[in-house]
Amino acid sequence: MTTVDVAAGGLKTRVETLATSDYGVQGVFEWAGPIPVSGNRAVAVIEYDGNSQVTTDAATDMRFKVTMLVSKASDRVAVSRLYGFAGPADATGTLRSVVDGTLGGLVDFAMVTGDAPLREYSLGTGEEAVAHLGIEFAVLVGA
Repeated sequence: MTTVDVAAGGLKTRVETLATSDYGVQGVFEWAGPIPVSGNRAVAVIEYDGNSQVTTDAATDMRFKVTMLVSKASDRVAVSRLYGFAGPADATGTLRSVVDGTLGGLVDFAMVTGDAPLREYSLGTGEEAVAHLGIEFAVLVGA
């Protein structure tokens, strides 16, 4: 049985392949640590939402969120970059193109099931807080 950690690791590996896309991902991080969003590249944050369900065929479905963040230095460029990640599975450089499948054979299936509207994310606290633009994707992984 595939664990949440194995599925998350496979998801991280696949998202990291976007580093070579036109939009570029500079890394995958956790909300708990510093997230170095630069003006040139996007970053991804992957989190398990704590929701696993054993299906009728004894498989386990796990739900993850993948949030793509970009600098708001130029809103127009940020919006374009984020919409680039939201394209269909058959388009190069989209989240669906690298996630939809088996995560390199680690799971039975993985697929992006939806995305939320673009929104602002504040990273840091107080006067140190910096606003970034982001989009959140729902990912379902079955093992």
